[in-house]
Amino acid sequence: MGYKLKWYLDLRKMNAEGKGRLCIVIYCNGSSAMMATGVMLRKGEWTADRVVGLPMAEKLTQMLKLKMAKVQLFIEEMGCYTDLNAMKASELKQRVLCVMEGGTERNAKGKEKQCTLFKVYAEKFLERIKKEKTREVYAFTLRKLGGFVDIDALRFEDITVGWLRDFDAWMTETCKVNTRGIHMRNIRALFNAAIDEGVVKSELYPFKRFKIKKEDTMKRSLRAEDVRRLRNYRCEEWQRKYVDLWLLSFYLCGINMIDLIALPPMGDDGVIEYRRSKTGVVCRLTVPEEALEIIERYKGKKRLLYFGEHIGMGLDEWHNWMRRLNEGLKCVGPASHMYVSKRGGGKTRVKVYDALFPELTSYWARHTWATLAAEADVPDAVIDAALGHKSPYPMTDIYVRRNWKKVDEAARRVIAYVDGEEV
Repeated sequence: MGYKLKWYLDLRKMNAEGKGRLCIVIYCNGSSAMMATGVMLRKGEWTADRVVGLPMAEKLTQMLKLKMAKVQLFIEEMGCYTDLNAMKASELKQRVLCVMEGGTERNAKGKEKQCTLFKVYAEKFLERIKKEKTREVYAFTLRKLGGFVDIDALRFEDITVGWLRDFDAWMTETCKVNTRGIHMRNIRALFNAAIDEGVVKSELYPFKRFKIKKEDTMKRSLRAEDVRRLRNYRCEEWQRKYVDLWLLSFYLCGINMIDLIALPPMGDDGVIEYRRSKTGVVCRLTVPEEALEIIERYKGKKRLLYFGEHIGMGLDEWHNWMRRLNEGLKCVGPASHMYVSKRGGGKTRVKVYDALFPELTSYWARHTWATLAAEADVPDAVIDAALGHKSPYPMTDIYVRRNWKKVDEAARRVIAYVDGEEV
């Protein structure tokens, strides 16, 4: 069969005692995956596939050989009903762990049964999610988990209240409160789905006693005079595109940046129509002339803006692009130079900015439009329609959305309000 097993003492990450993990390496179809045995050894304590120089070395060796034999036996049995040549080593590892950690690959009648390995279930769960962005958010959580534990071996049974507290504490180094909350809610959703499907017993559910933390976000909107100030400020050339994108989002009724970047080319009628990625609600708007000027500067061939033709839609690529955008916005303002000490001695000259709005991000454009629209006496139902919200009043929702002229009028009204005109 297309697989091979070998021993490997992993000394790349040793513990305080100078010990590394003894692993079984699974090779299959040009790929490999390491499976920890739970045994920690120093460099000289593993020789010629045997434990040496330790009390009970022979007994420990026999135990390890038995574990290797069990792994091999399971793979051989699995090869009787599964094409191993179509599998990667990581998949083999997951299937083996499922059995060795208490799950069952097949029941007495030969029917396959899902196990309680978290990653195995999560990947199947993700396959059923239709919205790509939603899948990517869950995948982001899985990657975060992979930095905390050996996710391949993580079972639902391992995720206790104490485990959740430890994971939350670990995330504080890299994540804010609300980001940690997203990861915790994703784990909770997977737990609930697994319980509903009978994969996990309800008594294992840890979120009855674990409260997911949430932090109120600060008000994220500019005043009308602030929008004018940002629009009229003569920023550095490299910042121009960031300010333009913010203003364009604002002029287009607070369109989300991800929807803006994904817009197709505008029709000859000057109308854009799109479906919000978050809610699936259809939005339609006649592009104001202020926005047309910006679009012309960054006009794309396959999309409204050329940015959308060069940004990968993977979660990491998108986050990197948004990070650069928001960092650029936070630098808009007068610049000066100062000297700072270098680590090796001496000083270096750096450029610093006295930002007009130090907390400004792309998402402020959406909040700002909604706030100013309300100040300009735009009806709530029209604001909801322009923003692509799902209305709690279906009949009003239908009426407004069929009369897109009201949304066009709202866009014009807000721009006039910013300019200080009578509305």
